[in-house]
Amino acid sequence: MWSSIWPDTFVVIGITICFGFIFLYRLGYQSLQSFDEAWYAAIARNLATGKAAPFFSQFNGAIYTDHPPLGFWLMAASMRLFGINEWAARFPLALAGVGGLLACYWLARSIGGKQAGLVASLMLGSSLWYVFRSRSANLDILVSALMTVAVALLVSALKKPRLIYLAALGWGLALLSKSVVALTLLPGFFIWFLIVPLKIKPKLFLFAGFVLILLAIVIPWYRINYLWHSNSIFYNLFTIGLRSGTNHVSLEAVNQNLLYLRSGIGKWYYPGLISLPVSVFLVFLKKIPSTIIYIYVWLLAILTPLALSAKTEVWHLIPAYPPLMVVSAITLFALIRLVATHLTPLSILGRNFIPLLATATVAVLALLQLKSFWTLVIPSAFAVSQEADIAKKAAIYHQPLYLKAYFWPAAVYYSGQDFITFLDLAKDAHQVMVTLLRQQPARAMFIVPFTELDSLSQEDVNFTVLERNSAYALITGAD
Repeated sequence: MWSSIWPDTFVVIGITICFGFIFLYRLGYQSLQSFDEAWYAAIARNLATGKAAPFFSQFNGAIYTDHPPLGFWLMAASMRLFGINEWAARFPLALAGVGGLLACYWLARSIGGKQAGLVASLMLGSSLWYVFRSRSANLDILVSALMTVAVALLVSALKKPRLIYLAALGWGLALLSKSVVALTLLPGFFIWFLIVPLKIKPKLFLFAGFVLILLAIVIPWYRINYLWHSNSIFYNLFTIGLRSGTNHVSLEAVNQNLLYLRSGIGKWYYPGLISLPVSVFLVFLKKIPSTIIYIYVWLLAILTPLALSAKTEVWHLIPAYPPLMVVSAITLFALIRLVATHLTPLSILGRNFIPLLATATVAVLALLQLKSFWTLVIPSAFAVSQEADIAKKAAIYHQPLYLKAYFWPAAVYYSGQDFITFLDLAKDAHQVMVTLLRQQPARAMFIVPFTELDSLSQEDVNFTVLERNSAYALITGAD
């Protein structure tokens, strides 16, 4: 009955249209935000305009190696097609958001059936932080979508082993988006090669092809940047990416990160947590295919280091959403089948009506959740931030630009110029600015919070206000 009412094509088109609208509607209505969104867009613009070479990402006049370049390449391609603007910067990530939902549907469907696939995608697509990041020029959704594709191909490769080559492609692209989080797929691939029912020779052949594809995707960028910037590559990978020194057991950190997870997925938090032990029980009863072990391994590999880290942020947990939703959806329909088989009056309904009712209920809850945060993620009108406004005004000047505020990436993106910042000077920043204003009048310009102008006047610092808005001023020294 399900196949005749909801064929795959209808579901795929429905997901694409509905969530494509949600992710793309008024996508360019707001200015890019600091830090990461404007940061990444500025890097992509340098690639799009030829200011930076494809394998050497660049920001504010310096080489950028915090993340591999795939996301920046996609944003740069979008900018080449649609121009240098907010919509173009965000567009590839919105597409990745839709792709992640389709991959989630595919993965849950391959283990738990079409109902589970649709429910998993509805749960994921109505999670606040999934929607928010799908409408943002950030990398979390891209790596999450590619990881979901890789795992879906990995599970499908149990029946068609040659699909492991495509799984290698998906994993390689994920590693080329955000390396450290994508490494969490390693245990799943290890298990696949360990238990896949093939003879030694064909298994070795598959493994060799898998490794070659993976290395062909990942090695070039890492090799080139290692040769030129070996210290920064390893620093960014192991110190920043792994949050060195913070992954210690802390009950406070665990509680905080569970709160982040709850705020990120809303109504699906408790069903998600409950489904984990229940699904294990159903696996032992053989009501859920044992292939779900790949989802457990994936989820465990992601959550374990993040749950224990005091530096985990809410968006770091986004790659954990798809496996959690997949387990939740599969568990829901496995429970329906189990209850229906033991209650004779429900047996017929359990095969037909109850699964449809469960799907409809999830759809209604998803709509209610989307409605609850709609105004948080969809702007009501076009708006230019104060940071973007003052940076655009600074673009017409050519003296050295200094920034005594915390929106460095937005200043760089909207001015189109490099800035010298005071972010690392902390308490000394004000005094350094005063000294420069006095020693180099009219040679340097500063973007400062508007509230600091009174302080400068009280210190008898001569300055001229070149541009201003309600929050910031562009000033220079005066003789």
